[in-house]
Amino acid sequence: MKKTLGIGVALLTLLIVLLVGKWAMVARDTSQNEMVPLVATTTLYSNSEYGISFSYPTSVTAETEFKKFYHLSSDWRVGSMEHMHGTPLVAIPLYRLDNGGVYVSYPMYYDAELRVGVSTDTQDVIGCLTDSAENNFEMGITPTTTMINGVMWTKVPVGSGGMMQYVYGNSYRVLRGASCITIETLKAGSNYRDTPTLEDISDADLESHYSSLDAILGTVHVDFAGVHCGGNIRNAPTCPSDYHCQLKPAADLGGSCVPN
Repeated sequence: MKKTLGIGVALLTLLIVLLVGKWAMVARDTSQNEMVPLVATTTLYSNSEYGISFSYPTSVTAETEFKKFYHLSSDWRVGSMEHMHGTPLVAIPLYRLDNGGVYVSYPMYYDAELRVGVSTDTQDVIGCLTDSAENNFEMGITPTTTMINGVMWTKVPVGSGGMMQYVYGNSYRVLRGASCITIETLKAGSNYRDTPTLEDISDADLESHYSSLDAILGTVHVDFAGVHCGGNIRNAPTCPSDYHCQLKPAADLGGSCVPN
């Protein structure tokens, strides 16, 4: 009897030790997980020809050709006209879902991406900050200006919808010498709905992916060093706040932007 009792006590003690050890191990693992910060690694995109750079998540693959959707062309910027001759530089598809044209769950497709395009065409440069009649892409909202890392950009809301599909976003534009640079944060998708499924994604979650593009936008830098400025011409180009115009000996011919 005493032997049986002794074995029972030993087993109970062993069980308690194992449970305590397991709890301690779980507690340590949890503590370690909480102490490890979630760091998003980024990649730097840089184009020396047009002096533009920005950072984006390393997990995203940059594209040099713009993907076409029902309301979104593959042109260098949203709503570009036939006479425009710009060049797509890079697209950052931060979030993209495509069910191949078949409704499996909501949404049928969705794309949230940042696009960078540029044009040196004379007409594109002249209308860079003022074009408003853009193939039904003008939202009827007066363009505003916004400062991004010391550079003033013109912000033009763009969008179009129909056939249960849409594209909306903002087109940011700046003149850099004889170039019109655009950075666009866009969301394109289908708002068609069918029988709800467990795989449906809420509009709030989709919107959060689009809003995350602003984090990339906030890293945009434009280098104006060496860009032509001043001169005896109408609407002579000026330098942004972090630069000054260093005139040449013949001041009427203007000069170049130089960092302060």
